[in-house]
Amino acid sequence: MTDIYVLQPLEIQPYEHLALPDYIHYFTQNDDLSTRISVGASINGDPAALVLAEIRIIDALGILHSFGIAPPYQSEALEQELLRFTVKQFKELGIRSLQITLQPGHTVSFPDSLTACDWQKDEGAVTHYQFDCLLINSHSKWSLDIPLPKSYSVHDWQDITVKQWEELKEADWYPYALSPFESYSFGDIDQQASLWLRQGKDIVGWIVAKRSNEQFLYWSSMFIREDAYRKHVGIPFIQRMIRRQVALGIPYGCFDVNAYHQQFQRFVNKRFLPYIFHRQEVQIFSKIL
Repeated sequence: MTDIYVLQPLEIQPYEHLALPDYIHYFTQNDDLSTRISVGASINGDPAALVLAEIRIIDALGILHSFGIAPPYQSEALEQELLRFTVKQFKELGIRSLQITLQPGHTVSFPDSLTACDWQKDEGAVTHYQFDCLLINSHSKWSLDIPLPKSYSVHDWQDITVKQWEELKEADWYPYALSPFESYSFGDIDQQASLWLRQGKDIVGWIVAKRSNEQFLYWSSMFIREDAYRKHVGIPFIQRMIRRQVALGIPYGCFDVNAYHQQFQRFVNKRFLPYIFHRQEVQIFSKIL
C-alpha cells in the first residue's frame, strides 16, 4: 500500500537518505515553513520517496529541489503520482508556475514522467560550473590587486541603508531571476560572503552567495548593471569575492550560467576556464499551473 503525505520537519528524519545532501539541512529546520514543502511516500510502512520543494517569494515560483525514490520502489507510476501530489500542494497555495533542475541522482525515466505530467523542457541550456578558489587566488593574474574604477567600491552585505534597500526593491534594471532579494535554494544568503558593488552611494551590482556545505560556496546570483559593467568592474569585483571566500576558508565555488546570458558565458570562457574542474550541462523542466 502506497501512502503520500506532506511531512513536517520533525517527520523527515526517516526519509533523509532519499534527499540530495545539499538541501536536507534546510528542510529539517523549523523556520520559514510557509515557503518549504516536504512530501513523503511510504510503501507498506517503509519510507520510499521524498520530495523537497520551496517557493521563491519574489516571483511566486515553486522550485522542486530534490526528488528521490528508494531503488526498490522506483517506477514511472510512483514518480508521476508524487509529481501530481506535489503540484496539488502548490496549487492550493496559489502558485502558478513550477521548475525543477534534473540532477544526477534522478532516474532515467524521470524526464519521461515529467513530460507525462505536462512539464515542458526549457529550451535554454544551463551549465553548472565548479571552480577552485585557492587556485584562482594563487594565480598571478588574480593575486595582484586589480583596482576598481574611480567612484566604485565593494561593501559587505550588511552595509546597506534602509533607503538603499527600498530603492533597490523598486528598481527595474535587473531581472527577477538574478534579484538579490530571492531567498531559496541552499537556504539563506550567507551574509559573511555576499557582497555589494556601489558607485558612489548607489548599488549597481552584487554577488549573492549561499553555503551549501563546508567545502562549497554557491554563487546563486551575480549581476552588474549594464552601465557599470562597461566600466570594466567585473574582474576586480570577482577578485574581491574570491578573496572573501578564501578568507572564510571555503576552497571551492560553483555557479550556473544560462545559455541566454551570452555576455557572462564569454567572460567565463575567457577568464575562468583554467580554474574550473567540473562542468555539467543540466536540463530544466517547467510547468504552468
